[in-house]
Amino acid sequence: MFKSPYLIGIDIGTTICKAVLFDSELKQVSAAEKEYPMPLCPKDGWSEQDPDIVLNGALTVIRKVVRNPQVDPATIKGICFSSQVLGLTPISKDGEPLRHAISWQDRRATSQAEWIRRKIGEEMIYDITGHKIGPINIEPMILWIKENQPDVYSRTYKFLCIKDYVEFRLTGEIATDPSCLVTSLSFDIRKAERSDELLDLMGIPSDKLPDIKPSISIAGYVTDTMSKPTRLRKDTPIIVGGFDTVVASLGAGIVRPGLILDASGTSTVISLHMDRRLLNRLMPKRQFYLSCHVIPNQYTCISVLVTTGAVLRWFRERLGGEEVRAAREQGVSVYSIMDREAEAVEPGSNKLILISQFEGARENASLRGVFFGLSLGHTRAHLIRAILEGVALSMRERLEALEEAGVPVKKIMLIGGGARSRIWNQIKADVMGIPMIRMDVDEAGPLGGAILAGTGVGIFKDVAKVAERRAAVREIFKPKPDVHAKYEKLYKIYTMVSNGLNQYFTTLYEAKI
Repeated sequence: MFKSPYLIGIDIGTTICKAVLFDSELKQVSAAEKEYPMPLCPKDGWSEQDPDIVLNGALTVIRKVVRNPQVDPATIKGICFSSQVLGLTPISKDGEPLRHAISWQDRRATSQAEWIRRKIGEEMIYDITGHKIGPINIEPMILWIKENQPDVYSRTYKFLCIKDYVEFRLTGEIATDPSCLVTSLSFDIRKAERSDELLDLMGIPSDKLPDIKPSISIAGYVTDTMSKPTRLRKDTPIIVGGFDTVVASLGAGIVRPGLILDASGTSTVISLHMDRRLLNRLMPKRQFYLSCHVIPNQYTCISVLVTTGAVLRWFRERLGGEEVRAAREQGVSVYSIMDREAEAVEPGSNKLILISQFEGARENASLRGVFFGLSLGHTRAHLIRAILEGVALSMRERLEALEEAGVPVKKIMLIGGGARSRIWNQIKADVMGIPMIRMDVDEAGPLGGAILAGTGVGIFKDVAKVAERRAAVREIFKPKPDVHAKYEKLYKIYTMVSNGLNQYFTTLYEAKI
């Protein structure tokens, strides 16, 4: 029997929005999801999305979960969003978006990032923010708009990330949180506030940026205008929320220092939970960055593999016609068909290696995807397994940075859509040589959001304790020594290929063809 009051957690992803209605004991009452198109790519390296498509996806899933006949909307006491980072949306004084949102996958601001690097320097930026300069950061994107769309820039009242835009439309209030500034080059992580010094050096007025509030604080209340399209009661509290990976780690119960999380969906985010700021200049060289957690006075060290599940979706849409037909005939997910085909291929994919950076990396826009070693003997099944292995090999490369910085990597917790693939989980264990632990939570993001919502409105007292009590393990994947030995050899080749191609990626990216 479900018990009121009720809470809603909502996760805004790159291509899908999910909402789950929970009771006061965090038992799932109802759930809904709404897919929307992949971001548009009008030019090479560009990625953008209509923010109102995302907004409508959020409104749709809210309506669906509130429709439950057992639930009186008056008993819904709090709602909290988590989201992809960025989706940078400039809005006018009237609150209207002035252009499409610039996605976290976008790399157009390369020259602006280089200008910041020359003017301010990597060391100063890292020592203040915990970040390395790259085109994915908020400030280079703002400077790109300033230089290339001056009319949009001059009319911009606030630059909002996508979560903040959706919350603004629901409440009329503008705010962001520290965890969503994981891509900011002006957020002083030591003081948990914006750096006026850095903003002045970049020429960006602070009044064009939203105020920063704690993740568990109330952003605002559902307006009368938004009550009807959501079926929510007017004045229902909306909690500020945070960056999807951090909120999902809360939902999975990853709240102790030293625990490492792999959250795989469109992208893969590797995160290390910490109770102190780890500013080690070795980290950004291997693409790890520091972020505030949604838990007060906690931190997370993050590395992002931009295209992981996205490569599987690319295969499904461009090459997977037979798999799609088989899935339709059998009434199963196409990804279960793809998993089955990958399982039939020997480890190593018959010496086929994937470099999975289809849309570049956070700090290097020129990187691209490569199938290395392709022959006439390879089939689609080899390609599928090579994708799964390529992502795992890239993950291993990132995790070595933690060990070099003195952080032991003994096991990894798994959540997200990618964790549903047993073959992928086993491949990761075999490549890394350590156990992969799938957490017993299907929608960690919405659950983490519900925990934040309950804490924000006073139903829960301690956000970390609530999350830890709810955490459970579903399955453990242990490495197979003989397979791990094969992947040791493959990993050495992978690193040689990956490192060796970097200069050629840059040449291709800059070529006027």
